Amino acid sequence: MKLKLGMGIFFFVGLLIATCAAQDSCIAPSCSKCPALEVNDKVTTKQITYNNTRNYKYGEFIITCSGQPSGIWNTIGMNNLPGYPDDSIPAPIWNNWSADAVAKQYGATACFENAPRHWTMDKLTVMISNNVRNLDGLDTRWVADIASAEGNLNYVPTNVSCNRTWFFAKDKPIFILDAPDGTPFVMQSYSLIVDPNLTLKDLLNIGPKLNLPAGWKYRTEVLKRDLTINGINGTEWHVTQDDLQNKYSACWISGNQTSCNFQP
Repeated sequence: MKLKLGMGIFFFVGLLIATCAAQDSCIAPSCSKCPALEVNDKVTTKQITYNNTRNYKYGEFIITCSGQPSGIWNTIGMNNLPGYPDDSIPAPIWNNWSADAVAKQYGATACFENAPRHWTMDKLTVMISNNVRNLDGLDTRWVADIASAEGNLNYVPTNVSCNRTWFFAKDKPIFILDAPDGTPFVMQSYSLIVDPNLTLKDLLNIGPKLNLPAGWKYRTEVLKRDLTINGINGTEWHVTQDDLQNKYSACWISGNQTSCNFQP
């Protein structure tokens, strides 16, 4: 299965707090290149729709400069190697990848990896940089800024502002965390960071593996119709993650608006 895409051009500056789970920090002596790196990469962006994304493997990398927002670079649609379908961080590159090398290359205060991950939706639309940035062998593109690259977000609903849309197809399973107030959070990606052997099929039965706080519940549903998530006003999101660092987007309501076309 090949990843297919279509595109249009827009401008976007995002705040993507939800993806700030930090792994393997790396320290470098200066930050002189970081401001120019991020400014150059987010000057022009484009809106891209990726199809056939369910179980597509990707990575996010956060580069931090002291006193400035951290930037996120994503591998989606890049690094295609023979024998590694639906994989934008293929093993021949990923096995030798170094966060420390990236920090030194760009003079960053810190570099974090939020990878490997797999998307769980069937199609997605995101704003992404026109520039391709190579990070120690992995081609990436800037997708957003975050306020912080540190902190425990497990089962903590977090506000996010970014321009994106998730599409989940009818007759496919979705994986849901129900918050104590009844708000459903639909999984947007599963992580191999905590459990490197986790698979898409495993998500049907991971409830007993989760250390769910009081009032939280995990369930799976097979969709009877297509589900779309795009935030309130298209840009306001509530997100969280579980203790396996799987990420979820809320179907929440604000006034007479809802982030989803229905409550699953």
